[in-house]
Amino acid sequence: MIRNVVGAVVRGDDLFGRERTIELLWEKLDAGSVLLAAPRRFGKTSVMLRLFDAPRPGWAVAFLDVEDITTPTDLVTELAVTIARHPQMTARLAQLRAWPARLVGSLRRNVDEVAVFDAKLKLREAVERSWQDRGEELMNALGSCRDRSLIILDEFPVMLDRMARSEDGARDAAVLLRWLRRLRQTGPLVLRFLIGGSIGISHTLQRLGEPTALNDLERLTIEPFSPATADQFLEVLGASAGMDLSAGLRQRMLQMAGTPVPYFIQILFSEVRSACLASGAEPDEVLIEDAYRQRVLGNQCKSYFDSYYLRLGQYYTAEEEAAAKRILRRLAGSGSASRDDCRAAYAAALGDEASDEGFEALMARLEDDFYVRWNEQDGTYEFVCKILRDWWLRYHGLENGGLRR
Repeated sequence: MIRNVVGAVVRGDDLFGRERTIELLWEKLDAGSVLLAAPRRFGKTSVMLRLFDAPRPGWAVAFLDVEDITTPTDLVTELAVTIARHPQMTARLAQLRAWPARLVGSLRRNVDEVAVFDAKLKLREAVERSWQDRGEELMNALGSCRDRSLIILDEFPVMLDRMARSEDGARDAAVLLRWLRRLRQTGPLVLRFLIGGSIGISHTLQRLGEPTALNDLERLTIEPFSPATADQFLEVLGASAGMDLSAGLRQRMLQMAGTPVPYFIQILFSEVRSACLASGAEPDEVLIEDAYRQRVLGNQCKSYFDSYYLRLGQYYTAEEEAAAKRILRRLAGSGSASRDDCRAAYAAALGDEASDEGFEALMARLEDDFYVRWNEQDGTYEFVCKILRDWWLRYHGLENGGLRR
């Protein structure tokens, strides 16, 4: 029995179908540090938190979401706070010599958030004078025991992107990347990093002039469910909710969702379940079709998909954003488009600023960020996921477009 958790991070028994990914991740971490890449809403954070919630014997795991961090000083400070309050790791900080022992101790003992915040501010002042030295001492302390330490840094590419928006921040980000690389290569043998991100990191590394900064990490990508796993997921969700979903109905739901992304399946199941409860009817193809078109693609679920549109303005330049939206509108309206058609849309958006190099970089980025894919068989681009294409067509598509069945 599992709950259908839509939107929030999935933890505990509600995490489904990622056992092999988790097993493979532990296997890779046994050998070295890992870059965990996944499109938004593929369950990356849920997978990483499973490692945090249920570490293997001999491992101590710390988790830190770094999305809102904008300086290396803040990163080292937050790492210190996280480690100081970790039940297994905190004892290892007793050997720190250059850190303010009173502050570290207060973080370890205090449960009052106001007191922790005050201690964090004072600790930051101490770290700011030499964040690299303080950070290195912190990591060496973790390496002093036989047990392995795993530091999980979630949304690392977002942190770098935020830093890169100013000249000083970009310099800091480049220094931080080089420092972390040196730490991974020459630091304690029992220390591992798991770096996760849901936006393409290659583009940000190029902007920072550090394209090889993470090439010592083994890369693991979280994939969509297989068709069999997706079908089993729907079957288990239905059984848990007391709803009879035949094999035929499950297949129809998966056809509507397209690429079997757990998040999209969960949204569709939630709305089918709500439609059944509202009507008092059992699920059938008509109800499922109506739930998809009126609910999933309706205003009540719009917020689930808005981030895919808004992030173009958050992480792309104004020129890239304009070109990307024009290309995606074309793909939404036609279903697929040749490279030349996409190139024409790009040129129409940028005019004299258009270039072959810029076009190729933009399409590579849209692929990396899970908007489009290249179909080798017919030489066209298309939306990666049908449900996202249908949503884009409804809210941001061409006037003469229609939903694809």
